[in-house]
Amino acid sequence: MAIQKYHLMILAALAFIPFVMVSGAICDDTISDVIGIGSQVDADDIAGCGTVDADLEISKDYTGALILNGITTAAGSLIIQGATNLTSFAAPDLLAIKGNLTITSCILLSDLALDELILVGDMKLEDLPNLQSINFTSGLRTAGGISIVGTGLETLDGLEISSASDGINISANTALTDINFSSLTNTSGLLNIQANNPKMKVNLPSLAAVQDFTIENVSSFSMPGLYQASGQLLIAGSSIENSSTGTLQTGGSITFIDNPHLNNISMPELTYLSGDLIIAANEELKQITEFTSLAEVQGNINVTGDYT
Repeated sequence: MAIQKYHLMILAALAFIPFVMVSGAICDDTISDVIGIGSQVDADDIAGCGTVDADLEISKDYTGALILNGITTAAGSLIIQGATNLTSFAAPDLLAIKGNLTITSCILLSDLALDELILVGDMKLEDLPNLQSINFTSGLRTAGGISIVGTGLETLDGLEISSASDGINISANTALTDINFSSLTNTSGLLNIQANNPKMKVNLPSLAAVQDFTIENVSSFSMPGLYQASGQLLIAGSSIENSSTGTLQTGGSITFIDNPHLNNISMPELTYLSGDLIIAANEELKQITEFTSLAEVQGNINVTGDYT
């Protein structure tokens, strides 16, 4: 009798093992390192995980709205590529993506809510023509790089990063009229802002150091604290009237080209350029007098126009 009772106890315990194993496999897919989500049911199955030790990949065939509840940390990446029938995505509890956030070619996606997200590796939001809003309610504070290209965004709020080691690319967002990186102090790689709405206003009040910086097709920009631009600073094809970087002291190459309304360039503290100085095709620019401290340009100086 005792032996039979013992066997029954073992069988009862074994009955729970498959559930525990499945739960563990869902939270950290050790077989393929990827957890695929093809339905809301799949997303709900991992809601109790908290931390997911795998990449999360949304199926290209997903249709409708998707809510990823319960997940606070993704140790891998969150990937949504080519889900052409996905209409909205929310991860209301997600704090950190230690890999990358990639959302591309989702043509019906209109709303993206990442209210608690504060950390991500690189963030790529590209080819999302109907995406009109992103919610970073808590403020995204850490990101290696940011690429926002070809979206329908009208505003871009909640980006509170202080640095971007992999650069920032914000381009071809034709409804976007304002960029305000109030906390950004430095970037490596390329800081690229171009081909957005012609009314684009760029405000970078804390930016002190950049590597390469391209500004095209903007109506105004402000970067009063810029101290160093070690690579190429290009300001082109914009409707700006005034360009002032009063604290800039050293740079690589500086180019102002094809800015038809530009009538003033002020860089009174600039002392040294390791590359070229190019000023051309700025029809309203009649005088260049605000380079009073510039002592050395190691590259070429190409200044063309009708000056008095």
